[in-house]
Amino acid sequence: MKKWRYVLVLALLGTVTACSSEKSEDKEKKEKKEEQKEEVKEEVKEEVPGIDVEATVAVIDAKRTEIETGEFDKKEVSTKDLREKIKQKWEKIHFYSKDGVVVRIKTYPYSSISSRTEEFYFDNGNLILAVVEDNGMGEKGKAKADLDKMYYYHEGAVISEHNSEKEKEYSIKSSDGEELLEEVNEYLEIFKNH
Repeated sequence: MKKWRYVLVLALLGTVTACSSEKSEDKEKKEKKEEQKEEVKEEVKEEVPGIDVEATVAVIDAKRTEIETGEFDKKEVSTKDLREKIKQKWEKIHFYSKDGVVVRIKTYPYSSISSRTEEFYFDNGNLILAVVEDNGMGEKGKAKADLDKMYYYHEGAVISEHNSEKEKEYSIKSSDGEELLEEVNEYLEIFKNH
């Protein structure tokens, strides 16, 4: 009988120790997840031969500010006559141009569905920046830290990304940057045809 109690006590101690160890590991995992959620993703930069990415990003940020404070011709296009994918996603598109050259495009969702917007900035007809905002219906000119995602472009390629969301993206190549580049080409065609 004593042997049985001894085995029972050892089994209980083993269970308590195992549970305590699991709780400690769970606590560590939970703390790590919390730390990751609190972090703001740093800019991801690719090595781009022949250009200084940081300097290029700084120039693009300055160009964005210049465009947002400038006076441009504005054209609004309703999506009701556009292809289904665009019509389902966006209610209208605003085009800002100077002398017929687009400098900024902003897409607006149906207000009953979302407040997520996409903005595209151009320099000499070339895409330099795409901005995705989950709540982009407010005023223009928000600080970089207040924007959800920014994709920087140089000669048709993503060179850097700023993501203030808590979700982690592991590679620029798997991000939305290239998809946005394809979308903007369609928007430029819409501008030409309307």
